[in-house]
Amino acid sequence: MDVYRKRMEIMLQDMFGEDCVSSKDGSVLCITVDGKTANISLDTRTVDCEQGNEDDESLREMVELAAQRLYNALSPVC
Repeated sequence: MDVYRKRMEIMLQDMFGEDCVSSKDGSVLCITVDGKTANISLDTRTVDCEQGNEDDESLREMVELAAQRLYNALSPVC
């Protein structure tokens, strides 16, 4: 999980910039872009944003898809 967290943080910094990514605690990363904030739980790989804003929804989908793809890439194939 620690490897996933570190790589997720690096990937999000590459996508949105170092200043846009911060850590709430060990299991949540916050991404803030153009005043919109997405919080990703590294335990569940789910993203929460403010409800009702289409721009937030597109950010949520982008971050959630990136998180899932990174997790799949790092997971061993059985």
